Amino acid sequence: MAQKEVHLRDYLAVIHKHDFLVFLSFLIILGSALIVGLRIPKTYEASTLILVYPNTNFNTPSDNLFQSMFSGGANRTEMETINRWLLTESLLHSVIENLEQNKMRGVEYFPSVGVLKRRIHAEIVPDTRWISVSIRMTEQEGGERNAAIFINNLVEMLQNVLDEEQSSEAQLRMSVIKKELDALKVSLSEQEQKLLAFMKQYGMPNLWYERLSQKLTERRDVVEQREQVYAALSNSEIELDKLQKELENYPELVEYSRTISDNPLWIKQVTDLDDIEVKIADTKARLGPESPDLKGLEAQKHEREARLQNYINKTTYSITHTLSPTHLSLLDSKINAEINILRSKNRLQQYDTRLEKVDGELAQLISSIPETQFKFNQIAKEIDSLYDMSRELYKQKIEAQMLMGRSEYDGSNLSNRPKGGISVVDKAQPQKIPVSPRLLFIAAIATIAGIAIGLGTAFMLDYFDNIS
Repeated sequence: MAQKEVHLRDYLAVIHKHDFLVFLSFLIILGSALIVGLRIPKTYEASTLILVYPNTNFNTPSDNLFQSMFSGGANRTEMETINRWLLTESLLHSVIENLEQNKMRGVEYFPSVGVLKRRIHAEIVPDTRWISVSIRMTEQEGGERNAAIFINNLVEMLQNVLDEEQSSEAQLRMSVIKKELDALKVSLSEQEQKLLAFMKQYGMPNLWYERLSQKLTERRDVVEQREQVYAALSNSEIELDKLQKELENYPELVEYSRTISDNPLWIKQVTDLDDIEVKIADTKARLGPESPDLKGLEAQKHEREARLQNYINKTTYSITHTLSPTHLSLLDSKINAEINILRSKNRLQQYDTRLEKVDGELAQLISSIPETQFKFNQIAKEIDSLYDMSRELYKQKIEAQMLMGRSEYDGSNLSNRPKGGISVVDKAQPQKIPVSPRLLFIAAIATIAGIAIGLGTAFMLDYFDNIS
């Protein structure tokens, strides 16, 4: 069986059918809520706005102190500390006791410290140095009057507590700082005297390194000069070898002049031989080639030729010798080369001795500098450390003077600084309008709830009617 389709008019018909029930439910819920709201005690709120000045305590490092003091900013930790101070039971007890001692009217209506602590609301305004402090009290507890009185006295008491704490801590700190500064001055004077005696004995560090630089430069010059002498020695030795080889090719003596004449015996033999040849020619012409006389003449010819062969030197001569100029020049160059070699070897030995001496001084200087530098650095580091400590203590001293109101900055006396580092921007004023109960809000919620319950009941009754 198909289900019946439901339209909006069907819902309206159900509401119209049970409109009395819906209206009755609305009235009952609204009336009950208003009755309960009217019976709730009225609660009033008082609030104040305070401005926190930077560095109202000594827990801030000196660097942060000057940065905050001169830039006008308070750090987050300081703001949170003051915010927590407002909720301490000791401060709340002090406020109540102060009001009772001053016989403030209506103090007897104040709730207990535990209740007050839960009702106080302190909130830091983001990105500012403001703190908003508020409290709520009912009519039976004194309402808006007592709330404003309590919150104003709470801030005033906080100013007194912080001011007293800062003053006592500043005085104690000033005395400690003075003792530390006196001790540091003595230590600093001792270290400076020690450094002065050290510098008198060893000189300044820049002189050590200047001396080292000079020695290194001197060694470099000696090495360069030695290399030049060694190169000159090598060149002289090469030149000497070359000259010795050239001297072997040129004799010490050369022919200066010679006188040449013919050998007389050789001339006689040549003449006799010519005569025999003439006779042989004549005999051949007269007697013929077969003549016995011809053979005798040829035998004489051969004999003369044999004798002529025994005379090798056809001429005789006399020779005059003298010293060779080239040989003399080469010999002179050789002597100069040998002298240069001796000089170079002598100079080379001198440079070796000098280099050995410079190397010894340089090694001693290099070995002594680290130890001397270490001792100097130790003394200088100790002095720097003492100066750093002195600067920090002077900063803290100025900090204490600032917070005690005994220093000036930018021409304005810091004694005019607000008490405890807190000033009240807006004092708490009694507000006649209660913050609770909120009748309009209660009525709105009750109206919605009453209508919802009435409609729910109407649709439920209609559902059961359809089933039956």
